[in-house]
Amino acid sequence: MNEKYTELLEAELSRFDKMLDGEALVRWAASLYDKESGGFYYSGSARDNEQFKPDIESTSQVITLLSSLGLFKYYEGEDRFPLWFKNGLINFFRARQDEETGFFFDIQYGKEVNESKKGRNLGQSTARLKELGSSPLYPTPNERLFFDSEKKKEVLPEHYSSLEKFKAWLDAFEWDNDDGHKQYFAANMLAASSESIKAAGFLNFTRDYITSIQNKETGLWGKMCDSMAMNAAMKISFLYDSEYKYPNVDKMISSIGKIVESEEPYSVSTLWNPLVLVRNVIRWYGDIPKELEEKINECKLPLIKTCIDRIERFKKPDGGFSYYPNQSCPTSQGVVVSLGLADESDVNGTMLSTASMRDTMRIIVGGSNKPLLSEYNSLFFDLIGKEK
Repeated sequence: MNEKYTELLEAELSRFDKMLDGEALVRWAASLYDKESGGFYYSGSARDNEQFKPDIESTSQVITLLSSLGLFKYYEGEDRFPLWFKNGLINFFRARQDEETGFFFDIQYGKEVNESKKGRNLGQSTARLKELGSSPLYPTPNERLFFDSEKKKEVLPEHYSSLEKFKAWLDAFEWDNDDGHKQYFAANMLAASSESIKAAGFLNFTRDYITSIQNKETGLWGKMCDSMAMNAAMKISFLYDSEYKYPNVDKMISSIGKIVESEEPYSVSTLWNPLVLVRNVIRWYGDIPKELEEKINECKLPLIKTCIDRIERFKKPDGGFSYYPNQSCPTSQGVVVSLGLADESDVNGTMLSTASMRDTMRIIVGGSNKPLLSEYNSLFFDLIGKEK
C-alpha cells in the first residue's frame, strides 16, 4: 500500500474512535452489573425484568469489550482488576459449571439448551477464567475426552462417539438449501463446537468436509451470494489456519465486496463479519501471493469506510449499540435474553460495534490500538459500587 492510502485508512480509524462516546459507554456497561452475582445482564430490559438474570455470555463480553478498549488499569501487581471485582467474576463463572457434565449453564435457562449455546458458554467461561488466573471447578467435557472414558459417553453428544456418527451429524445440516439461514445455523454450530471437534480428533476431517462443499464460485457456502452466506463463511473461517488455508480466498474477497456494497445491514454482525473474514486471511494465510495481496489491499478502504458509515445507525441513546438497527436482539443461541425493546442497546451489539470492530480494523490496517476508556476507570468502579 502506498503512503497516501495508508493515511486514508488511519483517518477512517480516527473517525471511528471519535464516534464512540466513552463516558456514555462506560455508564451503560456499569448499569448492567449485578453486585450480588458478580455478573452482567444482557440489556436494560433484562436487568429490569425478573424473568432474566445475569448470563455467562453477557458477562464474558462486557469484560472483553471494556478490557479491549483499555478501561482497566493495573491494581495489585500485574492484576487488571481490584481483587473484590475479580473474585466476583471468578465465582460467577465457577458457580455455573455443572459437576456431572463439566458444561457451564445459565441459571435461568438450565441444561436444556442447544449445542451451540453449550459450546459458547463452555468456551467463554473457560477463556475468562484463564484470563482471571483461575480455572473451572471440575474437568471440562473436552478434558474428559482424554482421561475419563467411562464418563465420556454420558457427557459428550453421541455424534462424537465415532467418525461415522460425526459424519452423519455433518450430513444432516442443510448445506445446499436455498434458505441462507440453514447454512448459517450449520456454520454457527460448527464454530461453537470447534473445541470439542478438536478434542475429539475430528478437526482435519471437518476441514476436508467443509472444503469439499464450498461454493467454489463465491468462496462462501450455499447457493446464494448474500449476507447470510457471508455470515456463515465468517463462522467457518475459524476452522482454518496457516497450515490449512481458507480455500478460494480471491472469490471470497470479491463476494464480500459486492455484498457490502449492495446490501443494507440488517444486523451489526453483517458489518463486522466481512472485516473478520479479511482479518482472518491476513492473520492466518502466511505468505500471501502478490496478486491476492493486491486484491485484499484494494478492498480495505472501501470496506472499512462503508462499515464506519453504517455503524452509527446502531448507536442508541442509552450509551451502547443494538444488534438490530432499531432494537435490541431478544434471543441468543436459541434462548430469550431480553424484551427486544426499541432504542435499547444490548451487550452483543455493543461488543461487535465497539471493541470487536476496532480491534479487527486495526489488525487489517496494521499497528496497535491506544486505550480509549482508561480515564473512566474510577467512574466505572464508582458506578458499580466498589467493594461490597
